[in-house]
Amino acid sequence: MLDAIEAPQDTGLEVEALAFELSVDVFCELTRDVQSPVPIYTRFTPLGPSGMHWTAGDILFSKADLGSYAYSRTANGIQDYGHMISFERQIRGAVFGVYEDDPFENRSGKMSVSDLQAVSSGLFLDLHAEEMYFPKTLLGISPNEYLDVPDISHETLIGKIVFAEWDHVFAALQRGDQYVSAKAIDRLLACLKIAIGTPPQREDVRAQARQALFGLICRHIDDELDQSEVTASDLLQKFGVSRAGLYRMFEPNGGVRNYITMRRTVRAMLEISRKVNQRGIVTAAAERWGFSSAPNFNRAVKRIFGATPGALFKAPTRSGVQVSRGSMLIDQFMSTVAA
Repeated sequence: MLDAIEAPQDTGLEVEALAFELSVDVFCELTRDVQSPVPIYTRFTPLGPSGMHWTAGDILFSKADLGSYAYSRTANGIQDYGHMISFERQIRGAVFGVYEDDPFENRSGKMSVSDLQAVSSGLFLDLHAEEMYFPKTLLGISPNEYLDVPDISHETLIGKIVFAEWDHVFAALQRGDQYVSAKAIDRLLACLKIAIGTPPQREDVRAQARQALFGLICRHIDDELDQSEVTASDLLQKFGVSRAGLYRMFEPNGGVRNYITMRRTVRAMLEISRKVNQRGIVTAAAERWGFSSAPNFNRAVKRIFGATPGALFKAPTRSGVQVSRGSMLIDQFMSTVAA
């Protein structure tokens, strides 16, 4: 009889939890050596990140409103945390950037995977996200092995399973449980390992080929942004795809032309964020990344970010922002797992 079978006991991992609310200045100081953040004052003006951190064993969980920032992963961050991997589920907002020379855009409904030894820079806008950080060894991967893996979509079967297991673990954390099920953590890790596995575990060969071609075209666009005018006709000729096929690829991005404009804008904004106090940087970045005039650049930035370039890095007056003990937990965790 089934009820006569003694099920193995599930051990619990002790959870340490802290709420946090950081000012912009404190957040930038805490993470300066890891990702060199620069606040962006969009219509979603950041008052600094706020949310919850939890640690269970060697895993840091986080659920936070992060605001809007430019970031660039630093050499110190890569050296200290390159043996780790992060999974980030976007609940609201967007992230645009460059990851190991490959352009990316992440919005809600996707789980992004990031090897912390990768060179990466980008912009996140009004980002509300759930995250996991842990050493690669928990996935059976060598600390020095570089992972070049796809993001996880909830539209695939394994993606649906991962999201369900993820929700199960985060629900326990948000209930305030003192312990979280070790089995639940192990099951989530096992699903993540399958989801970032080799290509034969993902969809069919034709779909993989389409995705590979799309990635190749996106990399080509980014490579040519500051060199010449990139057009749909150029892409059709170079890659031998049909016009209908090309537009289907870029339909989620609002079409090819919209994607190219967005990538130009992202690249220009990244350059401005690194030289924010340099006189004439807005004009220089707009010209370098292919905008025909300052008004065209201003319109593109305002459409994506909600404000003109000159206003995005100028901090408004702030007062009464709290700083909690939440920074202590993440600082303690990162010190523990640092190489």
